[in-house]
Amino acid sequence: MTEASKMHRIKSPVDLTRAVYERCVVVPSNHTGTQNAPERLDEILWALSHCISNADDGDTSTLCFSYQVMDFQTGRYVDVRIRAIGTTGDFGETVAAVMLFEEDPNAWRRLACASSA
Repeated sequence: MTEASKMHRIKSPVDLTRAVYERCVVVPSNHTGTQNAPERLDEILWALSHCISNADDGDTSTLCFSYQVMDFQTGRYVDVRIRAIGTTGDFGETVAAVMLFEEDPNAWRRLACASSA
């Protein structure tokens, strides 16, 4: 993820929750359209980069944005609300944690703290 985020001038590593990855990145193997996982990931990173560069007063501790993804069951695009928080990674480094808006950011922090202990 770090190399991909560097392409978008995101200075910190980016971690996606499983829910974001499955909802916004994964393309079913039986999908015959033009979408693919690397392009979908690239679009999320572009949106995050855009939010960072347009953040009010440079405050990027919490950013929220919507991202359109194809619902492969219906064939329609749906808006997915995403939240990115600046937090501490496993080794004390700053990390951008990207999660669905309805996910609990404190649960991510507890998981990160438990894995670094």
